[in-house]
Amino acid sequence: MASRKTLCCCCIPLRNGLFFISTLMLVAAGSDICRLVAFRSRTVDYSYVMRALSAAIFGILGILGLITAAMRSYKLARNFSILWWAFTIMSFSLMLFEMFVLGEVGLVDKCEDLALDANTCQSALALAIIFLVFHIVLMVYFGMAVGRYAQQLNDRYLAGTIEDPTIIHLEDIDESWEVK
Repeated sequence: MASRKTLCCCCIPLRNGLFFISTLMLVAAGSDICRLVAFRSRTVDYSYVMRALSAAIFGILGILGLITAAMRSYKLARNFSILWWAFTIMSFSLMLFEMFVLGEVGLVDKCEDLALDANTCQSALALAIIFLVFHIVLMVYFGMAVGRYAQQLNDRYLAGTIEDPTIIHLEDIDESWEVK
């Protein structure tokens, strides 16, 4: 049986887990973009731009994750892990800013527009906070899995069981500077 450090989500090997995470990211980015296009208001505000940018970066990370898992490259996996953590921090910061700085005003306006009572508005805010916490926990867990995958590739590369495809050895280059 594989050790816990080589598994993602308790039962999936890390490489397959990276395929799963990347596919999940692409689906989430696609649904976010579709939702943004379908429910776009006439005015483009800060919140709309940040959500669109976040969805685009999420999609790009999904594509990079699929490439990383397919290539089995430590360098790509390490860089993908760094990008993942940078995006996690950026996403968390933007969510907090939108929710607590911009959200209070927007939530009050929406509650007044829909003529909702204070309890319903507080429930909506509580639900948004629960979603934020769940999102960040998933991002951190998946980030740790991506980091473990990069470490696993590094260990296997150092042990000599795999060769990093992003490394080109000088003896493999002929006179025309093409890789054999």
